[in-house]
Amino acid sequence: MIALSDHKIIIGKEDYLPFSAEIHYFRVPKRYWSICFERIKRAGFKIISTVIPWNHHEDKSRNFDFSGFADQSKDLIVFIELAREFGFKMIVRPGPFINSQVKRNGLPTFLDKYPEIFTLNSEGKVVKAVAQDDVEVSGFPSLMNPRYLNFVKHYLNGLTEIIKNYIYPRGPIFMIELGSDNFFGGNFDPKSADYNEYNMKELYPEFLESLYPDVKSFNKAYGLKIKDFSQLKELEEIDQIQDHSLASKMDWLRFKRYLQISYVNTLRDFYISFGCSPLFLGTVSFRSNVQPPMNDFDPPEEDEPKILGATLDWNDTSSDILQKARYLAANSDFPFATEISVGMSSSDPQKSKNFFPVSDRATRYILTLALAGGIKGFNANMFVERDHWYDAALANDGTIQPSYDVLKHFSAAAMQVDFGAFESVAKVGVVSYKQHAYLDLLAEPEKFDYIDNLIYSTLPGIGRDLDRLKIDYAIPELTNPGSLNKYETLIIPVSEYMDASEQELIIEKIKEGKNIIFVGLVPKYDSNGNTCNTLSSFLKLRSTSSFEVADVKFNGQNFPALLYSTLRSSDSQAKTIAKAGKSVVAVKSGRFKGRVIFVSFDLSTQYYHTKMAFLEELLADCRIEPFIYTSNPDVRAIIRTDRNRALLYLLYSRPQLPFKKIERHPLQVAVQADMKKVGIRSAKLGMVELFSGEKKLITSRNLASGLIIELRSLDSHVWLIAPAQKSSSKTQKNQ
Repeated sequence: MIALSDHKIIIGKEDYLPFSAEIHYFRVPKRYWSICFERIKRAGFKIISTVIPWNHHEDKSRNFDFSGFADQSKDLIVFIELAREFGFKMIVRPGPFINSQVKRNGLPTFLDKYPEIFTLNSEGKVVKAVAQDDVEVSGFPSLMNPRYLNFVKHYLNGLTEIIKNYIYPRGPIFMIELGSDNFFGGNFDPKSADYNEYNMKELYPEFLESLYPDVKSFNKAYGLKIKDFSQLKELEEIDQIQDHSLASKMDWLRFKRYLQISYVNTLRDFYISFGCSPLFLGTVSFRSNVQPPMNDFDPPEEDEPKILGATLDWNDTSSDILQKARYLAANSDFPFATEISVGMSSSDPQKSKNFFPVSDRATRYILTLALAGGIKGFNANMFVERDHWYDAALANDGTIQPSYDVLKHFSAAAMQVDFGAFESVAKVGVVSYKQHAYLDLLAEPEKFDYIDNLIYSTLPGIGRDLDRLKIDYAIPELTNPGSLNKYETLIIPVSEYMDASEQELIIEKIKEGKNIIFVGLVPKYDSNGNTCNTLSSFLKLRSTSSFEVADVKFNGQNFPALLYSTLRSSDSQAKTIAKAGKSVVAVKSGRFKGRVIFVSFDLSTQYYHTKMAFLEELLADCRIEPFIYTSNPDVRAIIRTDRNRALLYLLYSRPQLPFKKIERHPLQVAVQADMKKVGIRSAKLGMVELFSGEKKLITSRNLASGLIIELRSLDSHVWLIAPAQKSSSKTQKNQ
């Protein structure tokens, strides 16, 4: 049996902590595999992970070598056998398209003979994957092209002939990654992909037919006059109709998402048909600083767990990493970091190591940050060094490097305290909405400029403000209704465009008594541009677009803010709470069980203290107040709880980059926490820092009054707080 038990992986009768070590067998000389395995095991890791490059094992004659007859780096069989001998369980990541600075993204050169299988842009040119360092990249395959899928099927058939003998219970493999974290090779622009002829003549017309109930409604949306959907396949300008209207542009983006999900599920079906049915991992792609990922993994079986993964690395800021982690935690059955950076990639690793070394403190920081955000498991990438990488835990020959001890101490801490058992105490959800990410991709600044600000400034900005206020939050997704249920207060970005289903869902949540803080404009269209006033009618509220900077006044105070709109309410129980000149820009309704507040300007504070006071007042009105305080607002403090225990995460993220010099003088930070607010009522408490082993015996009153904790830049602490045991007192006296 392979199953998930909330925060652990159950394989047979054993529970496994979901932390793995990435080692690439084809990049580590075979003679060093054993010493690397021995040291990974000594570090406390029981799971290893590896990518499997298609082009490393299938030659131009379509023959496979997984045994290393001519090249020992191809000996996948011995690698798996050796992993089994060491007692490891395994995650395999066979692509077909992979990143990891692998030549041609793992795709064989013989595919180039078949140009019809590659993704095309709107100009008919083959789309290349976004380059990684100085590694040769491939054209990105057209995911659902039948000929390409035949090549993939042949590859996976050859691969599974080998690995199906090693799928649990016959062997150590328990999880397979489906594809990799890519959205058309990192090409996000709507016209950058995928105008492949098969898509345009077959799949796209069929997809459009599935969206519309009849030809009449389709013609109305597209401004066409076809008599039957079959005519779409005959249209010469089929590659241009997505420019006809907002509906057509959004349908094109929906089609691309459909291709991604269909492809991942096709890979899943291939594995199952070839006798491999382990757990499946879907790794999603986030566009920089945008909350929702551009692709998804949607398992077709209801009882199949949705395991979502993402890459968490030093290309992101600490805020971005937390944002990804919080999104995965709210929208996945098992949030997993498919790759979390141990070290860094580089086109010249030795030079980068000399000038930009990644400190062991940085490695500990990124691990702690991911756990604080709600990640249940991660893959340490790279545990063993390879080409285009430096500062991994082990060198290519197994030599121990500084970050090794960090991972070893982490593993020891995880054995002592199961991090995944501790749950978020967040009562606030800062809601993501996929349609906004799609609208933002459309190059229509006159219509959607404010949406760009809404998702790039307001939402990440509000998240940073909540972090500074020490109010934990989650990032549920509006198109995933179940993700909204846990949170008492929802901060929802709203534009003029929102589908009726989402408007009705919000109304349902208001009727349930949830507190809602809207930010933006009152919706008046659905995402196809059709009139949709459902939410406006319910709230008795309308808005007029006004994208400009204004001076906002509330309670005798004022601050500058970027307006999205001005408001007009016909609700007799609505109260104006902020104005810009004579225009209303924030209202609160007393008609509902919960608080319903609408703010029509950028709510992120940009460090204006009066604007922060306004945000705090809104949250307090929703009965959301912090119970943690740090004397330095740049120090993040996040608490997660498990019955009568808590983990206090403290993170100081200045400077942001891992290779900056550490300041010589530590920061003395006062930390206050009212543990009664999270259900811990014991008068005497014990605190243990899980990485250093430092212990404190305190009272709940001490902690509420404030403790002084020393932090340096990129420092991170994880304090276990629990009722003090009697033996702790004796131990303290003996010491």
